[in-house]
Order: sequence, then C-alpha cells, then structure tokens
Amino acid sequence: MKITDLFKVKTANIIILLISVVALSSAYIAEYGFYLKPCQFCLWERYPYWLMILLTGSSLMIKKLSKFLLLTGVLVFMASAVMTAYHVAVEHKWLEMPGSCQSKIVLDDTPTYEEIKAQLMAQSHVARCDVVSFRFLGLSIAEWNLLLNLALVAYILMTLRKTRRFHG
Repeated sequence: MKITDLFKVKTANIIILLISVVALSSAYIAEYGFYLKPCQFCLWERYPYWLMILLTGSSLMIKKLSKFLLLTGVLVFMASAVMTAYHVAVEHKWLEMPGSCQSKIVLDDTPTYEEIKAQLMAQSHVARCDVVSFRFLGLSIAEWNLLLNLALVAYILMTLRKTRRFHG
C-alpha cells in the first residue's frame, strides 16, 4: 500500500468507520468497564461517531454517494469539534456550565428521605461537565476528542483535495 492509497475515498471511508468504532468502543469501555461516568457533553459527543458509522457504512454500499457522504463527514466532525471545544472550555472553567450539566434536584419544603434518594439516584448516571474525571498524557478525554475531530476534518479535506487532483 502506497501513502497515496490512504487518500482514496473508499479507503478514507473505511478508516473513518474504524476510527469511529474505536472511539465509541473506548467511550463505552471507559463507562462500563472502568466505571467512569460520562457528563452530558460526553454523551452528546458520541452522536457524531454513530452518525459517521452510518454514513461511512452507507458510502461503502452505495459507491455513487461516497464522496458526498465523505464531504458530509467534514460538517459532522466540524460541528462535533465546536461542541467539544465548548466542553473543553467548560472543563477549564473558561465558560459557564450549561443548565443541562447542572443538578436538576428540586426539593420541596420538607422532602422525605425517599424523595431525596429518588432524585439523587435519577442523576447518578451523569457526571458534572466541569470536572475532568480522567486524563491521559495530561489531556482530558474531551481534549483528545477535540484533537481527533480536527484531525479527521483535516484528513477528509486532504482526501477530497487529492481525489479531485488525481481524477480531474
């Protein structure tokens, strides 16, 4: 395999499909294998990878759409990068946490133990967005995700540019 083969549309779709599967697998292994609770942003940041699995899988079956779906991937990963950049800014406390990341516990005048317990249990599956639960090589998972999104945008754009150059 030559280096230029990495920039073919079909190869790019396969690579993006594999990267998306690995990214999602890593997230679920961290959540269920290592018991790291995701925050609301972390949960939202999974959707672009699911979408790219669908798009790249479709492009491998419907060859005529492969370039269009690859171009759509640029928009998906750019939107994901913007959302992830906001998440990183919240982690660094540069921006305020959105309401969806804050506690939704509402206590009446005199709540019972059962009412308090029920509200706490309803929220126990999601972590705070402004607290980094894990760092790898000094970067939070959100920061790694941002780098991955930007790298994928660059890779797709280079692939589309090289494909245009080689095929008119």
